[in-house]
Amino acid sequence: MYHFLVNRSAGNGRGEKAWREIQGVLEQRRTEYRVSYPGNAEEAVQHVRSLEPSVETVVIVGGDGSVQSVLRELMVRKLHVGIIPAGSGNDLARGLNIPMTPKAALEVLFTGRPFPVDVIRHGEQAYATAIGVGFDGAVAFAANHSWYKKWLNALGLGRLAYVAALIKTLFHYKPADIELILDGRHLHLTKVWLIAISNFPSYGGGMKICPQAQPDDGYLNICAVHHVSRLEVIRVFPKVYSGTHTSHPAVKMFTAKRVQVHASKPLLAHGDGESIGQSPIEAELQMGSVLVVSHANAAARHGAKGSAKGNLEFSPDSAGNT
Repeated sequence: MYHFLVNRSAGNGRGEKAWREIQGVLEQRRTEYRVSYPGNAEEAVQHVRSLEPSVETVVIVGGDGSVQSVLRELMVRKLHVGIIPAGSGNDLARGLNIPMTPKAALEVLFTGRPFPVDVIRHGEQAYATAIGVGFDGAVAFAANHSWYKKWLNALGLGRLAYVAALIKTLFHYKPADIELILDGRHLHLTKVWLIAISNFPSYGGGMKICPQAQPDDGYLNICAVHHVSRLEVIRVFPKVYSGTHTSHPAVKMFTAKRVQVHASKPLLAHGDGESIGQSPIEAELQMGSVLVVSHANAAARHGAKGSAKGNLEFSPDSAGNT
């Protein structure tokens, strides 16, 4: 049986609208289901904990934050997860090729099957898409506390909230020196703007920060941006939507299973777009920990990669002090 968790406020009301669209389909198909409407993350967790034994699949009607809020409980109970994307970013659904329209996403739920997806563990919490430290942590904080995010969501332009917060943050953010520890190997990077630890290719509503990331390959992809001017950040930023920023000399890409970030000053961090505190940050991949209903695994969706993902992709000037 399906149990739908509907975040009515997701995407400034898009969650409730999406539910109305699919509810009629469920009734027409005489689908057996239950539904609940948690008002916050704590209530969502309680709903999952009190599910009937007959429930096999929990369907989240909301955004990436809605999924993240119950991810740990879903892992513990080994429940299948369906997604009806209705948030402002929806990078989790995007990375799994789940359609953005509610009825099409519901069809995936009916015709797909559960595939194992990796998660990122940080302390007691679990995150699906990415953890960001530094500039993007500050941007996520600014976006989530902005007055304009609500209005942009209402207009269906939720992605622009991140862009607006990015521009605002850009003018006052100061880079920091970082010690990055990847599977026990130490790197010292100076004047670092951001460290993105990714399980999915994109975050922030389609920004392909780690375009080679796959959510079921057993590795985290890490993007470090350092030694670059504010003006150059502005010039290169549009390339993140196509993933071509990775060829820039200031961008270093790595893979690892465990990542530690220590900074010369406290840096804001986010997990799946929600603020999670400050550095130091430690993240570890937990392989195949959640079963998400989709049409194919990541290798089939994105094409199998020929490179050995276990090898750290060091460039000559990325080790030691740079």
